[in-house]
Amino acid sequence: MPDFHRAADVHEAIALASTFKREGRYDWFRGQLQNWPLKSSFARLAKDELEQAREKLGRFWHWVKATPGMESLGANVAAFSAVAQHYGLPTNYIDFTTSPEVAGFFAADNPKGHLLDAESCIVCLETADLKKFWANMPAKYPPPRFIGLEVPNLWRLEAQEGCFLFCDCANFEHIYDLDRIIFPYTGPFPGIPRSKIYPLEKSALEIALDQYFMNEKLIAGTRMVYSLSGFREASHMTMEDTGGWNSDLVSSPIPTDSSWDKSVLAKWIQADPERYSHVSAGPVLTISFLGQVDPSSLHRRIESKVLSDLERNPSLRTQSVRWTVEDAELLTGRPNLPEALSRLWNGVRILPYTPDQIAHCIGRCAALWAAWEGQSSDDIPFMRAASTCFGECLEIEFGASDGSYSRSFASKRTLAKAVRNDVSPYLNPRYADQIHGNIVGMLQAIQDPSLLFDFSRLADAFVREIAPFQVLHRRSDLAVFYSPARLDRFGLP
Repeated sequence: MPDFHRAADVHEAIALASTFKREGRYDWFRGQLQNWPLKSSFARLAKDELEQAREKLGRFWHWVKATPGMESLGANVAAFSAVAQHYGLPTNYIDFTTSPEVAGFFAADNPKGHLLDAESCIVCLETADLKKFWANMPAKYPPPRFIGLEVPNLWRLEAQEGCFLFCDCANFEHIYDLDRIIFPYTGPFPGIPRSKIYPLEKSALEIALDQYFMNEKLIAGTRMVYSLSGFREASHMTMEDTGGWNSDLVSSPIPTDSSWDKSVLAKWIQADPERYSHVSAGPVLTISFLGQVDPSSLHRRIESKVLSDLERNPSLRTQSVRWTVEDAELLTGRPNLPEALSRLWNGVRILPYTPDQIAHCIGRCAALWAAWEGQSSDDIPFMRAASTCFGECLEIEFGASDGSYSRSFASKRTLAKAVRNDVSPYLNPRYADQIHGNIVGMLQAIQDPSLLFDFSRLADAFVREIAPFQVLHRRSDLAVFYSPARLDRFGLP
């Protein structure tokens, strides 16, 4: 029979679990908002949900195998499953933690504000006892596996001190009893901020994962539209692969520009492993407007500050930076500048940009924010801000082969300077005079960035204009691209 320990609230439950851990009674813990039986997310699915779950997991596996930079994840099934589990894809992994405090957080985590009429609990497990117990089980019962692994750049797993019990037995507790600490739900556990459990900072892996999950949102949206009566038949069409250029405007196939060599791109895709405990220990940098928000002067001041900090302390790039604003009242009615700067810093610091480029990038983001005026659901305020900071500009759209995409504004002059030097011979002579030197015409003619642009010059445009704009304009759950290396298309919306 399982042992049920009673506690008055989550604080007492955590204290009791901590005592049990010190005494060596239990080593793994799991917080549950209610006292549910222990089942994996896959085992909890209804029959009609199983096939959709398998399809979703299959799409994720295909994405990992097809996406540059995901090679190590694709070579490790346990790491792949850990990422899937942490991002809500159904698996036979069951989340545990070695931290009683983290277990207490989840046992009291009620973000949707459900009215609870049942008790919360912390499930307590002694892994050595479970191993010993299962050694005597018949062979027809596959033994559970205890997975305590580090997935490089999966900061959620590290922050939650996570581990996993792999079990494909739907009724695990019919075989093995699990002890519990039971307590009434009295509200969230304040001892751990939510940002500690779900870090606001994103690693290189987590930035790339935004591409996959954005595409999942697009798939879900498409299915919903197709479910409307008669839509599928009325809207069915076949899209022809044009090879990345418009055959009416380009007279002959264009080779990939030599600047897009795979050895060059690898430096912009492969990310070194980083521990969240180190990255998150970065400094706090304060922005002060001194009562004035002029885009140009703000840009210069912040750029100078960041460049000075980077030159004085090159290791600053190995850590996140928390940005604060002294004149907080100036944040009203505009995008969240500290959040945007944090996203931008973590996106560009890990790439082979120079300190000058990074400093310019941070300063430019602040300038765009300062130039943004008014509140509107459309892009007009952003377009005006881009024009103020970039000069004559245009809206562009770009994306990866997985279907994820983003949009930005960029200077026509900057984009034109990024065009490769030898593109003219490939243009249709009939239209060459109209297209050459006209960036709008160029983007209409050629949509594959590796065929149109010099990589280093396009990367410079990304860090100085395109990335700063995206973090202000894009929600944090949508894909944001910080360099061209992951793109396979680039053009007009």
